[in-house]
This record gives sequence, structure tokens and C-alpha cells, in this order.
Amino acid sequence: MTDETNKALTKSQIIKISLNHKERNMLIQINSDVLYTINEVDNLSEGYRSRLGFDYDVQISYMDVIEHLDREMLVINILYLLKKYHNSLAKEIDEECISLIDDSQISITVKNRILYEKMIQNKTGQKISQVFKSLYQYGIHLTLDFKEQTSHMDLSKELEKIVRETSLSNIPVQKKATSKKKKNEEEVLLGKKINDTPIDINDINEVEGLEYCIKGEILNTMVKEIKKDLHLFQMDLTDYTNSITVKSFIRGEDKIGKLKSLVIGDVVIVKGKNIYDSFSKENLIMAQSVNRYREKQIILDLNEEKRVELHVHSKMSALDGISDFDKIARRAKEWGHKAIALTDHGVLQGFPEAMNTAKKHGIKVIYGMEGYLCEDGIDIIKNPIDQDFNGEIVVFDLETTGLSPISDRIIEIGAVKLKNLEVIDTFNVLVNPNIDIPYKITQITGITNEDVKDAQEIKSCMEDFLNFVGDCEVLCAHNANFDYSFLRNNMDIPREFCVIDTLDLSRYLIKKRKSYKLNKLCKDLGIPLENHHRASDDALAAARLLIMLIEMLQSKGLGNIIEINTGIGEEKSITNTKTYHIIILVKNYVGLKNLYKLVSESHLNYFYKKPLLPRSVLNQYREGLILGTACQSGELFTAILSGAPDFELDKMVQQYDFLEIQPSSNNLNLVKNGILKDENDLVEINKRIIELGTKNNKLVCATGDVHFLDKKDSIVREILMTGQGYDDANDQPSIYFKTTTEMLTEFEYLNETVRNEVVIKNPNLIADMIEDIQPIPDGVYPPIIEGADISLREITIQNASRKYGNPLPEIVQQRLERELHSIISNGYAVMYVIAGKLVEKSLQDGYIVGSRGSVGSSFAATMSNITEVNP
Repeated sequence: MTDETNKALTKSQIIKISLNHKERNMLIQINSDVLYTINEVDNLSEGYRSRLGFDYDVQISYMDVIEHLDREMLVINILYLLKKYHNSLAKEIDEECISLIDDSQISITVKNRILYEKMIQNKTGQKISQVFKSLYQYGIHLTLDFKEQTSHMDLSKELEKIVRETSLSNIPVQKKATSKKKKNEEEVLLGKKINDTPIDINDINEVEGLEYCIKGEILNTMVKEIKKDLHLFQMDLTDYTNSITVKSFIRGEDKIGKLKSLVIGDVVIVKGKNIYDSFSKENLIMAQSVNRYREKQIILDLNEEKRVELHVHSKMSALDGISDFDKIARRAKEWGHKAIALTDHGVLQGFPEAMNTAKKHGIKVIYGMEGYLCEDGIDIIKNPIDQDFNGEIVVFDLETTGLSPISDRIIEIGAVKLKNLEVIDTFNVLVNPNIDIPYKITQITGITNEDVKDAQEIKSCMEDFLNFVGDCEVLCAHNANFDYSFLRNNMDIPREFCVIDTLDLSRYLIKKRKSYKLNKLCKDLGIPLENHHRASDDALAAARLLIMLIEMLQSKGLGNIIEINTGIGEEKSITNTKTYHIIILVKNYVGLKNLYKLVSESHLNYFYKKPLLPRSVLNQYREGLILGTACQSGELFTAILSGAPDFELDKMVQQYDFLEIQPSSNNLNLVKNGILKDENDLVEINKRIIELGTKNNKLVCATGDVHFLDKKDSIVREILMTGQGYDDANDQPSIYFKTTTEMLTEFEYLNETVRNEVVIKNPNLIADMIEDIQPIPDGVYPPIIEGADISLREITIQNASRKYGNPLPEIVQQRLERELHSIISNGYAVMYVIAGKLVEKSLQDGYIVGSRGSVGSSFAATMSNITEVNP
């Protein structure tokens, strides 16, 4: 909704509201001096629906009859509804196609027969008339007039016009023609030259017999000979709105020869009828004409200075990245980028392909990984003090308007004070947040705007809370990081408190729980909790939980808060700690070896759902590596999001070599999920990271967190994520590979100097720090076992003699010698010896095994006890 519309809507007066629970709809009748368009009313309906939290349909109409609508209002509304009902098909209808016979008689000229038939079939005219009647109480009658289009859009001229009017680096730009044919001239492969304007494949109606013109990229082709001089040609096309199969039966070798020239990736225009194929059990296009679209579209990076991408996922990032690294690197080379990083999730499986890509395309590859960092030395108690468990402890809980300490507000504070492990005092206050409480929060907490309208504001409430705390030095909460962050962001804390988190403490003392939420723990442990998500009730339940946890600590011989961190150190486990993403880049060969060690450690010794990297292990193998803060799942971004104080952020930043900021479009899920208020909050976080980099003398680099090559590829990732059960899989972030200009545009809120530093200068500096590395050396490096050649020869001859007698028959001797010579001279004797030892060990352990394949099908393998199969 535009600002102008929003301002106009504030003048609306709701005259009457009618609810129909049976039909699940709400009718809002308004009276206003402003005449809204149907588009504005749709936005207003959605706004009311979202604000109220209803899953009912919200309809809006004027209380009074609108007696006159001028031509402009009629045309705007009709064009909007046509686009709403028919998507891309309606783009051919413009203002000139709409004629007013009188105030209520309107004629629409339709030049596309497919659109005309769909409008008749879907009764579009009646639907539009009904919308006008429902909203304005204004009657109109629409008639449709079909006129065959006599001339067609010159696609090349239109594209050239767009290129002239738009930034060249942000849209597809065509390669120069190398033939004498005109740009974009289609090559007729079947039938006639196609002049129709293609429609989106997704707009094809399932009704059989309708003729369509579509354009798409070939996914695969097949030619099958049915009988002499008759072939079936079949191809699958996609335009990234949908995909469809195209078939045609072809007579004549010359015709089928032209179609055979089509390859995967070619773009074709097809005209044909939609039919149901009883063989494949699906609708397809039976082609009458096929034209090759001669010019492929490419994207260019036209910025004079080029960026370097330091955060790239290939298809080796399991069920996340989807593109071949070779394609991404080739694109980077075409754009003139001097280097590109490879940072798959937790693995290095993409290194061989990356190495070959570097050689093939002549581009520097920065080898790395995005790891899963975890704390193995985390303290359960923050700022521990020397206090007996029987001393005063204030257990508190907050209810808020959302999850972000940065943008959300406190609406309730509840607390209890413990002494000698007994409740001695309680505190509860509602807070006026001076903003509307979201409907979802009201549903969760039961706190309404009416409840807080006369409550004190946060400053006064915080003073009362601090007075309640008094001289107590210990605060406690369940998920204390959340509650304590809100406290720090809403008041000037006079001192740093000792903070106990019952969530963390529960994870270490109460094992094997699926959930450590407060209500789940209370249910499992028999702790009363009547009104979950009310501050006073949650605080009391958390206090009772703390008492129970302290009793467990006392049973372990602990009696003082300061002893907790060291006293349960042996019981800490990486499975109970939060993980963060971290970018690890290889600087030199020392770093390459250390990265190999880190991956081995994470997969062999610290694998829990994912290959985890304890900080102590990372620090042990830190040499030769360059560390970056990664994405919204990184440690720094998470800390800023939770409202961590400056001194904590400064300390955290010291552990990294460069700080990452990413386009706001990458992180819009935080806004959609209510964690942040709007996109401006994302901008402020990026600015905060830049400030931290400047303050701590750390490079700040803009990275794209690339997961696929082009925008259109997001559909593949959507499929992957849908299969994993993600609810928001269809809402993919813009994590495609961006040009330098696109990246500069993403950070246009920064001044030019800073923008160029983070997008171009600093990533290039990182790339220059990194040596040219070949992760896999040339040559063959089999393992070494001293005497493997002699050992293999001895065991094979002994077994052969035992089986065939001594001396060996000539045919057996010759066969064995031929194989042994080939194996030993090529350095593979050690492989046979190892295989023999593995089979021997398996048989000793009771596992029946018989090797097959190239090793298992040789006579030498049989004679060395690798297999029982005798070739």
C-alpha cells in the first residue's frame, strides 16, 4: 500500500460491521470523502484482515450508492481486475482497448484469441460487473469484442528499448549477432514462422483443443523412429513459470534433421494445440510450428571495478545449494571477477570440481567452508559471584510485543524474590508500550490494548522493578538471554548482574528431553503453571524450577553459585549448545591442511545432526585460515539481534578476520516472522556491523550468500526445501549470484565511499591475501605399506600353488604373472594388500564379504583372498 493510499484510508469511517460466522466472512461498510480504486480496497481488506488476525474473508463496500465513476476510475479498475484474473495474458490489454459506450456500457477489445476464450469461459465480464456492484453499488455491463491481431510486437525493438532505459547490469543483455541475420530472428525448424506473442506456460488452460504460443528453454529432447519415414520428436520446455512437454510426429529426414539440431539450453518458440496424451497421462502441446530463438540472453557485469564473492554454496551444500560450482565460477570469469570462493556447508566435497574449474576457466578459486561453530567452554552462569544458594535471587519474566529487543516493547514484567530457596516477595506490572499489541501476541498472552492503555510507561516500570530487585545481585530467567537483552535495551542498568539461565542449566542437569521449554519442563517435573505466557505465572514457575535445579546441584556437592561453571564442566556437551555459522577461508597450504583437520574432527568426533566445530578445536587449527562472520545465523548477527552490549560485541569481533554484511533481501524472513519491525531494522544492523568493523580495525565485506546462479533457479531450491518440510519454502530470498552493480544497489543507503569499500575494495583485499592453492596435488599418491609388492606376490603364488599344484600350470602361471606385473608396476599392490586385510578382518568378525568390481574380478584378487569369485 502506497503512502498516499495509506493517508487517504485514514479518512475512512467504518459505518457498520457485519460478521457471518457460518460463511466465515466480514462485511465492512465505509463512508469516505475519498473514492478508492479496487486495488486500494483490496489492500485495505488485507490490512484489516492482517491486523485483526481473522482467517475470515474481509469485504468492504460503500454504505452509500456511488452515482458516477469517471472514465479514468473505470479504466484503472478494469485493467487491475483483468490483471488479477488473467495474469500475464492481460498485459496485451491497455487503456486504448477499453471503450465507454455510456456510463454503464463498456466494450473491451481483445486481440488475443486465447485470452478472449478464457474470458468467455471464466465469465470475466460478469465477475468484473459484480465487483463494481459489490463495492460501489454501481452497475456496469461489459461486452467483449474479439479482433485478430494484425501486427505483432517486435520483441527485439522492445528489448532494446528496455536496455536503453534501464541499468544494463541489472537486466539480461543480448550478445552481438555473429551471423548476417537480424538480431533475434527466429529460425524455422518446423512449420511456419511464428509471429504470435508467447504466453506464460503457467497460463495454459487444461481445456483440450485450444491453440497456444509459448517460448521456453529446452530441458531435454528425444527423437524416436516410429516406422520408416515417421519419427516422434519430443522435448520438455520451461519458462520458469512452469514446464510442459512438446511433441510432434515428423515425416521427412530433412525436417527431423533440423529438430535434431536442438540441444539442452536452446530457447525455442512453439505454436500448437493443448491435448491430453493418454500415453503419458498428462496434457502437452502438439506442435505445429517450432522456431529456434537465435539469441541467448546473458547478464553482464558492466561496472568498471569488479567485486569478489566470498560466500558461495554449490550443490555440495546438501539439500540447500543447487548450482554446479563450475557454472558459478564460469559466470564470475565472464564478468571479469578475479576470484570466487567456495564455502559449502560443513564439507569440502566440492574442492575437486573447483580445482578443475580454476584450471579450465583461469579464475582464482578461494577454497573454504561454512562451518557450524559451537561453544565447548560456555559458562552456564554469566558474571558468577561468590554467593550461597540460600542468598537472594530474583527470578523474572517479561512479556513483549515481539522477539526483537531492538524493535519490540515490553508489555508486562513479573518477578519473584527467593531467599533460603523460598519465595519471600513478588512483583507484577503491566507496561504501556505506546504501540498496538499485535493480535498474535494478544492470542498468546491474553494481554490486550485495553489492558495496557492506562498502565505506566516503561521508564517508570523499570524504576519500580529495580527498586524491587534492591541489593540483590543475582537475576534468573528461563532463556535469560532474551529477557536480559530486553532489560538492557530498556533501562540503564547500574551494574552487571550475575545471571542464571534455567534453560541452559536444565539442559545440563536434565538429560534426554525433546523440549526444554518452560511449560514442557513444568509438566514433566510436576511444577504448577496455570497461565503460561503471563509474566508473574512464568516467573513463579521458573523460580520453582530453579529451586529444583539447585537441589540437584547440592546433591552433586555444590553449594555456591560461583562453583556451577566449574562444577558441572565434565557434564557439558556440545549437543546442548547453540551453533552459529562461520566462514572459513584457506589462506595458504598450512591453512588447507588445518581445514582438512577441522573437517575430520567435526565429522568424526563432534557430529551431532551436523558436523560441529567447537571453538577450542577451531582455535587449535586457526593458523593459515581467514574467518568471517557469515550470515544471519552467524554469531555476530545473532548477538546484535539479541541486543548484546558493545563490550560483548567488541570481544566477539576480535575473533574474526572480516565481518560480513548481506543484502536486506537475504534476511526479509526476520521481518516476515516478526523478529524485526521492518527492512530499516536490517539496514541498521548492517550499519552497526560496519561501525564495529571500523572501531575494531576489521574489514567489512558485502557477501551474497549465493545458493543458486540466477533468480529463476530459486524454484529448484523451493522444491528442495518443501521436501524438508519448510513452511516458507515458497518464499525464497534473493540469494542468487549478483553483479557488482546489483550489489552496490543493495547497499545504496551507505555513502559512496563506504559502499565501494564493502562491495569492491575489501573483498578484493581478502582475495589478494590468499595464495593460489591447488588442494589436490598432481600425480597419484597411493598409501604406502613397506613390502606390499613382495607380500602380494608371495600370497598369490602360495594360494595358486595350493590350488593348482607346484609347479603351476603354464596357463595359470602366465595369467597370474600378467596381472601381477600390471598391478605392481602401476603402484596398486598396496590396494590389493589393504583390500585383503579388510576382507580378512570382516570374516574374523563374522561378516560375510566378497569383493566385486575391477578388483574382485581379477585372478590376482582371487589368489589374494579378496574374493571367492574365480574369473
